[in-house]
Parts: sequence; C-alpha cells; structure tokens
Amino acid sequence: MSRNNRGPRSGQMKDDADEERNIWNQIIGDGRKIDALIAKSNELCKRMVELKDELDAAIGRRHNIFVIGPGL
Repeated sequence: MSRNNRGPRSGQMKDDADEERNIWNQIIGDGRKIDALIAKSNELCKRMVELKDELDAAIGRRHNIFVIGPGL
C-alpha cells in the first residue's frame, strides 16, 4: 500500500519543532543581552547626571569666587 500524503511526515514535524525551539531560544537570548545593555546604559546615564551635577557645582563655586572676590 502506498503511504497517505495528507500531512507532513513526523520527521518533518520534529525538524519544524526543533527549528521553532531554536528560534525562540535565540529570541530569549537576544532579549537577555538587550536587558543587560539597557541596564548598563542606565548606569552610564546616572553617572553622567552625577558628573554634570558635580561640574555645575564646580562652575557655580568658581563663578561665586569671581563675582564676590573683586568686590571685597
């Protein structure tokens, strides 16, 4: 008797399932990398704000010296 060709063979279904599993694992792995990059970006942005605040404070102190100093 001939084989009934109404659907994919079980081997093909297994290959398709393996391919889908690999794709999802890649997506999950890429998502974890993105999460790590975003966390690092957030840390760097926070540090940039801290440095800007320090710079603004230093400029403010220097500005006060020149504004107040000569008038003494």
